Amino acid sequence: MWKCAYEPAPGAAFADFVRVREPDGFGDVLTECPGYTTALPETIEAVRAWVHWEKGELRSLVARPSERLISAIEIVNSSVARHRELKLKPRSKGGLGDD
Repeated sequence: MWKCAYEPAPGAAFADFVRVREPDGFGDVLTECPGYTTALPETIEAVRAWVHWEKGELRSLVARPSERLISAIEIVNSSVARHRELKLKPRSKGGLGDD
């Protein structure tokens, strides 16, 4: 009933009861619950690596970053950029910022 992308959708009779479990401020943006994927160890590892990468210190965390880690960092980076963009845009125009 939280609209998890990894579970079958509830039937039409339950449509009024389906709610996306959302982090603060994302209610109008999310279409599926992010809870499962954001708690995965590989997601946490990618975000930790992104923090180091953003400061130019990735090699202090990982001596030889793999292609998969670089790809994960790129995905996190694009998601962060999208979030920042939404925070700057007023809610009246489809963003998460103040009107």
